[in-house]
Amino acid sequence: MKLKQGLTSIIMAAAVMACLVAPKAQADDTSANISIGKMVSNLKISGDIRVRQDSMWQYSPGAVDRSRQRIRFRLGIAPQIQDITVFFRMGTGTGEQTSTNQSFDNGFTLKQIWVDQAYLQWKAFEWLKLSGGKMQNPIWRTYASDLAWDDDLNPEGFAEQFDVTINDRFGFFANFGQFPLDEDSTNNRDQWMFANQIGLKSKIMEETKWTNAVNFNYFKDEAANDWAHVAAGGVAQQGNSRVSGTTTGALRSSFTVVGVTSEINTRLWKWPLAIQADYLINEQDNSALGSLASEAKIGYQVGFQLNKAAAAKSWEAAYYFKYSESNATPADLADSDFGGGGTNRRGHIWWLAYAPRDYVVLKAKFLCTENLEPQLNAANSINRMQIDVAVKF
Repeated sequence: MKLKQGLTSIIMAAAVMACLVAPKAQADDTSANISIGKMVSNLKISGDIRVRQDSMWQYSPGAVDRSRQRIRFRLGIAPQIQDITVFFRMGTGTGEQTSTNQSFDNGFTLKQIWVDQAYLQWKAFEWLKLSGGKMQNPIWRTYASDLAWDDDLNPEGFAEQFDVTINDRFGFFANFGQFPLDEDSTNNRDQWMFANQIGLKSKIMEETKWTNAVNFNYFKDEAANDWAHVAAGGVAQQGNSRVSGTTTGALRSSFTVVGVTSEINTRLWKWPLAIQADYLINEQDNSALGSLASEAKIGYQVGFQLNKAAAAKSWEAAYYFKYSESNATPADLADSDFGGGGTNRRGHIWWLAYAPRDYVVLKAKFLCTENLEPQLNAANSINRMQIDVAVKF
């Protein structure tokens, strides 16, 4: 026994000495093998991770409360080649178009990684950017804009972004997107979305800025089929009128959505204050669908954010009221957190956030929602609490 212990001690001592006297040149040689192409002038690596407790209390016959523990992880790289930038980002999720969350579930099984963004952007001029691929949303938005655009939504197609400064008080911008929703192999009625936005930036006073934009979203053949996104891992959100009274089938309503987005940035005493509003109306004539579907075509959201939880020991508070009628906008592109996501809901949103250190944010968000037309959504009303710990790098 003593002989075995002695041999073991000698072997362990030899291993430690080998580690201590090993030449450091090997580590240097290995690191030298990592290189960046000569054509790349700049390379940015960024990402974030978020852990969430998501609790839902559903008030409807047959509906059950839910409690989910969820994670989101995203990692992106952006190499720049002269005036062209290549954007690529991976993210967790289940393939949904409006979420990169992944629930703790299914007995510790491995989680999936998806292509969240992959696009080229050419800075043709100081005032013009052209993009193509699966991209970050090119439309200027505020938090109130999740009435029509979920913040996690990354459209696919082509975009043109103009940003012109007139003087130190005024500037204008214009954003345009041509986004295929579904390509049909059996006919030429592909579904498309054409997003158009024209805006004005103005400096009213030294610490007060006002930005306004007019939005025009035109859809082509949007009701020809169900966009095939559910079969590919996407999700059909509730609220819109759909064929055969289902909640996942093709749309019955057509959409030509016109709206206004507005934001005032100022200060309340020593804290920054952002007041935001978004209004939209579906101008498409849906009278053939009956009064319920044809008249439910308006949506709006208004609220504020006080201060910003970003630097260490900073905080943030916010409140919004949202009202979204059933056919105001396509539900499958709208916010997925408000109630069960989609349209045909109204309610209140509050949150408080605190940053204990740089790039770390603790946030508690409460959403209190109810349906406008109960027959179009599964639950009549949903209260939801989300508690997040998020780190950006």
